[in-house]
Amino acid sequence: MKKHLVASFEDDYPYLTKEARFETGDGWYDILRDMFSDVHQAIVDGGYDKDVMTFTQIKEKFGTLNAYYTCKDRKLMIVVSPIIDKYEIMSHDTCERCGDRGTATTDGWIKVLCGRCKKQDRIRD
Repeated sequence: MKKHLVASFEDDYPYLTKEARFETGDGWYDILRDMFSDVHQAIVDGGYDKDVMTFTQIKEKFGTLNAYYTCKDRKLMIVVSPIIDKYEIMSHDTCERCGDRGTATTDGWIKVLCGRCKKQDRIRD
């Protein structure tokens, strides 16, 4: 993910993303922004201190978003786990490069790409 996009997360959610390594394409930017917003809201709604949770790594693995995090409160973890799962599932059909609707490639590495991005890479369906 481009540095300026990661910087926007760090500006808006520094306590969530200060330790995170981002290893995804730019196409999942909106998914990640919404995920961080929902997690932030769960922390606020629960009355937790902001240092209760932080993401350590955000990456693509087998064509799916994987978010790794630490959480100091079990009750909060029960709340945020399904939130994070929802956004990981959304990545299944979102092009990692541009954010359009996509499908998993089966030609080499598994990645989710739209038809246009597949053509750019000359990947067959």
